[in-house]
Amino acid sequence: MMTGSQFDPDEWAELIANSGAKYTAFAVNYHDGFAMWPTKFAMTPNTREWNAAVTGPKRNVTGELKTAFEKQDVKFGIYYSVYEWWHPLMKDKEAYALQWFHPKFKEVVSTYEPWFIFLDGEWSADHETWHSEELAAWLYNDSPVRNTVVTNDRWGKTRGKHGDIFSSEYGDGKGFGGHPWQEDRGIGSSYGYNRNEDLADYNSPYELIEMLTRIVMNGGNFLLDVGPAADGRIPTIMQERLLQMGAWLTVNGEAIYGTTNWTVKDEGTRLAEIAAVRYTTRGDAVFAICTRWPGTRLVLEAPKPAAGSKIALLGHDGAVKWEMQGGRLVIDVPQLTIDQLPCEHMWVFRIPGAASSVPNAVD
Repeated sequence: MMTGSQFDPDEWAELIANSGAKYTAFAVNYHDGFAMWPTKFAMTPNTREWNAAVTGPKRNVTGELKTAFEKQDVKFGIYYSVYEWWHPLMKDKEAYALQWFHPKFKEVVSTYEPWFIFLDGEWSADHETWHSEELAAWLYNDSPVRNTVVTNDRWGKTRGKHGDIFSSEYGDGKGFGGHPWQEDRGIGSSYGYNRNEDLADYNSPYELIEMLTRIVMNGGNFLLDVGPAADGRIPTIMQERLLQMGAWLTVNGEAIYGTTNWTVKDEGTRLAEIAAVRYTTRGDAVFAICTRWPGTRLVLEAPKPAAGSKIALLGHDGAVKWEMQGGRLVIDVPQLTIDQLPCEHMWVFRIPGAASSVPNAVD
């Protein structure tokens, strides 16, 4: 039923680029073992059709998407399931790992050279059974992506222990302390397209942007899943949500890309401040991301701008007046009509010279 009759990799890549995403994790091999590239591996002599080049779209979907994403300057990554539900060797997972999982995984990595690899489906055995150390040694020492690849932490009961980044799945956005991490979730309750979901099941634009800023505030990346319908088109509501996030990032991306989290101690009135304002930092500037419109004045206890600094509301060209009162930063919020607002949600102030104003600010 997955014909992919309307699949256009360039349309996908343009949409993803316009969403503001900088890398992808395309599902090349899910738990069912269906390969989205013309693999030479077949479970049995009668299952050689179990890949997209022979069945359904009858196209090299992985190869076409890699080319399309590279034209848009979006890094190409893959999602790869360690196990496969129906493979005959799954009765002996160690034999399956060595005779099937490893060589098939090496094929797709060597052919398409992904920048990022999201491993999954590893929970039914430990990393010794999957021979993960051997596979990681090949990936980081001998593979064609050995100098560039980034992987997550799903090597066989190693979540939160081993991996370039740790993965949180439909989590709270708090992350893993100082270790690089990302939040993984769909726009709705499902990771891909689910025809049983309706509008009420999808996150609103505000909810997605709120989630993005919460994740980045805590030092993480946001891996947001979308899935095509059987004809290969990304559903309209998913397109709309991606473009709405892209519109927000066009205005406020300075507070997201290349930033790190800026820690504020939970002391006194700062608790209320943290609830209403989220901080990121880059260079000497601190970005205060307001979760709601601050009204006429924004009062911040934590950031202390350098004298003479020009505080700015991102997306607004007018000057922003400010002063220090009793050790607090008081910003006169520009009073704008609704059509003058730079964005619809989560407004951001750039505060120069404030990055070192809190003792426990982190690099």
